[in-house]
Amino acid sequence: MEASSSAKRPRFSSNTFLTVANVVYLLLAMSLLTLLGCLPLVLALVLVPVLAPDAGASYPLFLFAGALSAPGVAASFAMFRDHPVFLTSSRRSAMEALAKATGLPDWIAAPYVSPDVSVAVFRPYFAAYRRVAPRALAVGLTFGVIEFLALYDAQLLMQVAWGQLLVPAMVVVAVIGVEAELIALNLVVEFPKAKWRSLLRNGYLLSVRRFVMLVVNVACLGVYAWGLAHSPILVGVFATGVLAFVLWAGVRWQSRPLALAMARESRDRNLIALYD
Repeated sequence: MEASSSAKRPRFSSNTFLTVANVVYLLLAMSLLTLLGCLPLVLALVLVPVLAPDAGASYPLFLFAGALSAPGVAASFAMFRDHPVFLTSSRRSAMEALAKATGLPDWIAAPYVSPDVSVAVFRPYFAAYRRVAPRALAVGLTFGVIEFLALYDAQLLMQVAWGQLLVPAMVVVAVIGVEAELIALNLVVEFPKAKWRSLLRNGYLLSVRRFVMLVVNVACLGVYAWGLAHSPILVGVFATGVLAFVLWAGVRWQSRPLALAMARESRDRNLIALYD
């Protein structure tokens, strides 16, 4: 009996512990890098409540800071997309098959992280930041203007009795805009030749197509904001990387139908396997 029970006891190899340690390290590193990439928004969250405590007048500053932080979010998405520690076995196999065959087409972004690295993340992050920054910044500024218009209209509507009935609709538009921006940033990372109008259109369409993920991501952002309000340093250091990964996984799942449809048009089995 003792021999049989010991035979059934799970055994963990050193590779398993090394993988777990690498994931933990990379999530902590991504917390620091995401905060650094989103430094304008971090500074706004710290300074604006002190310098301009009126939330009704200071939200444009937060929107502008968020727009400037869009490249940092996109660079984090690029790390989760291609870092070997975060690669799934199916995606790794598809990438290897594509490398041996025709390679990636030019409408799909080349890997942002070399496949032969183990835990290197700082240099790849800044390299990815440089690659995605111009287009991500354009997307961030565009959605910042859209968010401002929605919230400004809500402010105006609150001043009249009948307009208060439309305020929830403006809030919904603003919330959907946040998810649409995240999806558009993921598309910036994935498809370097996508046009600006296509990024905006697909961002909104995909955000409502799989609506459940919009609710999940908004809930995660709400919990993260609550945590920052109560313990900013602890939550910022230990939870930012996890939040960025959850958001990326969510918007990648929402973007999958578009990517898969484009891959099927190419009729390349390896390319289809990359998104299937």
